[in-house]
Amino acid sequence: MYVSTHDGGLWKTTNGNATLPNWSSNNDYLGVIGCSDLAIHPTTPSTMYLATGSWESDKKSIGILKTMDGGATWTPTALTFSISDGFVIRRLIMDPTNPLIMLAATDGGVYRTTDGWVTQNITSLNLNYNISDIKFKIGDPNTLYASGKTGLNSNIFWKSTNYGINWSPVTSVIPPSL
Repeated sequence: MYVSTHDGGLWKTTNGNATLPNWSSNNDYLGVIGCSDLAIHPTTPSTMYLATGSWESDKKSIGILKTMDGGATWTPTALTFSISDGFVIRRLIMDPTNPLIMLAATDGGVYRTTDGWVTQNITSLNLNYNISDIKFKIGDPNTLYASGKTGLNSNIFWKSTNYGINWSPVTSVIPPSL
């Protein structure tokens, strides 16, 4: 079992059912110790993707890191930030039917990959959007939902029906502001 922490990195236990599980972390050497999310390849669990930084404690992200050896070593992916960019990643999701397709919700839009972060693109929810969360529709990974704020600090709820490439606002089911 893994736990990503906003101020202490990524921790692992192999005896999580024990009364007092043993925890270890071997990523103290990373450029930032805050972690906001972790995506684990479903058929090759030693391959994982770590979203660095943490919005909970205002730790800026250096992007998404990848390990192919269960977390012993981490390498940068194509989604790389510098601390001075000031970005945070809030959510990292992996397509349940194709683990090479992933999306990252950030305070600078939604980033997407189709090749396991070898390359990446920003979607139509671009730098003008501060995205808090993103989810696949259960049973239909072609459809995604995202929530967050616009550059004008207005709440938004968006839907994509093409794997997160393009997004449209959802307004018909949102209750009016109080």
